[in-house]
Order: sequence, then C-alpha cells, then structure tokens
Amino acid sequence: MESLWIAPYFSQHWKHAWLNLGRNFLFHLGYIWLLARVASVSWPSASESWCVVVLPLLFAMWSNYRSTSSVKHRLKDTDVWIEIKIGDLFKKVSGSLVVSANSTFDTSVSGGIISADSVQGQFTNKYYDNEAHLDRDLETALEGEKFDSIEDGRNGKKKRYAIGTVAKIQPKEQTVYMVAIADMNENGIATGSPDGLIRSLGKLWHYIAEHGEIKPVTVPVLGTGSARINIKREDMVKEIVRSFIAACSEKRFCDRLAIIISKKDYLQQEMDLQMLGSHLQYLCQDTSLKGKGDTGGGRAV
Repeated sequence: MESLWIAPYFSQHWKHAWLNLGRNFLFHLGYIWLLARVASVSWPSASESWCVVVLPLLFAMWSNYRSTSSVKHRLKDTDVWIEIKIGDLFKKVSGSLVVSANSTFDTSVSGGIISADSVQGQFTNKYYDNEAHLDRDLETALEGEKFDSIEDGRNGKKKRYAIGTVAKIQPKEQTVYMVAIADMNENGIATGSPDGLIRSLGKLWHYIAEHGEIKPVTVPVLGTGSARINIKREDMVKEIVRSFIAACSEKRFCDRLAIIISKKDYLQQEMDLQMLGSHLQYLCQDTSLKGKGDTGGGRAV
C-alpha cells in the first residue's frame, strides 16, 4: 500500500474510497456504453466488451487518484484559491515558501540540532551550500527584532526570539518565510503548543501582508514533526485554512495558498483528503469573515 493509487482502498477510509470508485465507474460506464453503441452502428464487427468494462474502470481509478492527491476551492467573493495537496513540498514551488523554525533559529544539521529529515533540514540541504550561509541570511533578516539572551550552557544559538517571529530570506531567488513555532531547550529538544502555533500563523500572515508580494504561498503541515505539538495533522490543516481565511478578510496578500501534506504522512496517518476537501469547501463558502477586532490567528480546534 505504498501508492496513492491503491492506499485509500485499504485504509480506515476504505468504504468512502470504494464508494467513490463505484460512483465514478457507473458515471463513466454510461458515456463509454453510449459511444460503443454509436460505434457499433458504423462498425458492426467491432468488439465492445473490452471498452465497456475496462475503460470506465480506468477512468474511475484516474478520477479517484486525482481526488486523493489534491483538492482546491476558491474563497467566496474573492480571486483567492486554497489547495490541499499530497506531494513534495520542495518540488516545483510556486511563489513563496513557508518553513518552520525554532525560536532561536538554530540551523545546525551537521551538528545534530536540526534533523536532516525535518522540513528545515531538507530546506537547508536544498537551498544552501553550507549552514554558515543560512546563518548570515537569518542574522540580516532578524536585525532589529527583539530577543532574550540565553545562558544555560546549550550548544546552539543564544538568542531567543518571540514565538511567531518571521525571517524573510531569499536563497537561490526563492522567497522563504521562516517562522518560529517552538522553543528549543538546552538539550536540543523543540517543544511548542497549539495556542502558540495558532498565534504564529496570525503573525505569519500579517508579516507576509506587510513585507511580502502578492503571490502564491506554499506551506507544509506545521508543528506536527520535530516541534512535538500535540495536534492531529488533519486538525492542523483545518487550522491553517481557518487562520488564512480570517487573515484574508483583513487584507488581500496572496492569490493562492497551497498546503502540502507529505506522502509519508498521508499514508502512515491514513489521512482523509476527501473529508478535508469537504471541510475546505464549507469554510470557503460559508465561514463568516472576521471582524476588525480579530487577529487573524484562527481558532483552537
């Protein structure tokens, strides 16, 4: 069950997947049967059986695959689209990229502080020739930001910034917003909270509105990996959507948000993209936009 083609049929959501397959099969069967009947008038000797059965099944499986790899909806009365997609965060990035960080903005992958498998670790290896280069960019981006000095004998950096602090960097002409979502202790263990993550989202959207360009934003499912934030991935996706919609009512700062779920998380956690798509559609069509007193940070799940 390593493929998005077949995994949904054997997951905890198998009933939903098989029901969709059946519906799609019957839908395509009608069209193929009609075409086969029309063709049989012109070519009476032509065999119909293979196309009447095989083609509808292939089309049905393709439709199911598309619906289990991406869902998107437009925010009501706007030109803003929100997409939830299964894939590689760093493949064909469109627009700006969001990467989570710790509040000290530690960067050492080689020293073991940052996991090479984490989003930040993958980002560093893809966009930077060395960690010192990333450190210089972050130091420039964070100039003027308030911080607390740390003296606890840790091996990492000694400046702690507020949760939600954003550093805008542009390696290889790619705009990246690194946002602090968790604190790191003296042992190199990062910990965050759902409330802190929600506040970070509000600050992130505000920063992009004030310092960014109106272009697509690509964001991973924040906080569910090394940050050890106790929140389900599906709930985190919902919170990102709610927070983004709330921020969009304050100011248009983005024309498309893409939330990327890694294939590994999707398969291992048996996530239900159809459910997320239905929730996304509901929020895009029916959620009332926030008032002027709202911070745009979303609501606790």
